[in-house]
Amino acid sequence: DAEKGRRLVQSQGCMTCHTTARKSTMAPTWRALWGEPVTLKDGSTVVVDEAYVRESIYDPNAKVVKGYSAGVMLNYKGMLSEDAIKSIIEYIKALGEGEKKE
Repeated sequence: DAEKGRRLVQSQGCMTCHTTARKSTMAPTWRALWGEPVTLKDGSTVVVDEAYVRESIYDPNAKVVKGYSAGVMLNYKGMLSEDAIKSIIEYIKALGEGEKKE
């Protein structure tokens, strides 16, 4: 559930770089991110969904968001269970779907 996901991202240190504020300088904000298209460093776009979030947790350099650096985020493959990943996804979903960002 979302609350479990919130606790996980805090305990894993994710909130050191990610934020729920409107803007973030270290890593993409999670505020109103769910279901939104994001532009990647290579110029392509991807919609933030379960597959994208899961891939970003397991292989953070696979699709780096434009304006951010590769090689910063840890690879959590083997460190987080599938249940933990699902809870993190629910937390990100709970932060807003389809809201307009400023």
